Amino acid sequence: MTEAAKKLLEFAFNSLKINRLNISAFVENNASNKVIKKLGFVFESTKKQAMRSKATNKLHDVNTYGLLKEDWEKNVFEGL
Repeated sequence: MTEAAKKLLEFAFNSLKINRLNISAFVENNASNKVIKKLGFVFESTKKQAMRSKATNKLHDVNTYGLLKEDWEKNVFEGL
């Protein structure tokens, strides 16, 4: 999963010329939050009851993260 996500980041920043990416995950989804951090995204906030689960129709708190192209480039060159 992480390798595929790294390729998507590379495509977004280099081919699409995007400067900033945002991503969110349910607070209780520890695996997703861990992968997001491993990819170099920076935690920005927790939004209370911001998303509704399609499966349960329950509202969930959501962690939001951001990643700038310049920070991603630093991570790539440092081997993170």
